[in-house]
Amino acid sequence: MNSILDNGYPDILVVGVGKLEGIKVANNNPNSKVVGIDIDQEQLTVAKSIRRKYKVKNLSLVNHDIAGDALEDSYDYVVATGVLHNIPDLSTALSNIQRCLRSNGVFSGEVFDEDSENSKDQYSVHYSKDLWRST
Repeated sequence: MNSILDNGYPDILVVGVGKLEGIKVANNNPNSKVVGIDIDQEQLTVAKSIRRKYKVKNLSLVNHDIAGDALEDSYDYVVATGVLHNIPDLSTALSNIQRCLRSNGVFSGEVFDEDSENSKDQYSVHYSKDLWRST
């Protein structure tokens, strides 16, 4: 992932942060405040160890289910790479993502095609908050 600072996104949320996704986003955007959330505590434990080892100071890691309670903070940019297809209540998750986006915020996500024989098939979506319509 290239730096998104050029687009003016100082506050970034990484949904389904796993072990390395938050580290990559934080390293590529050193002037941003990055928050990574995941429901898997083991993944977060490993990510925290890596964050400590490489002294990544702009990344916070939080145990949170995006399909559960809405987040209280708001973000300029929300990214969900390789996680949306694993969320049973995707509708609630997307509603919570939309709620935490600032008025000029952008959401970027990738969904893997579970019906494809090629596990690498994926679809990317990018929405700005002002164009995102709830259904």
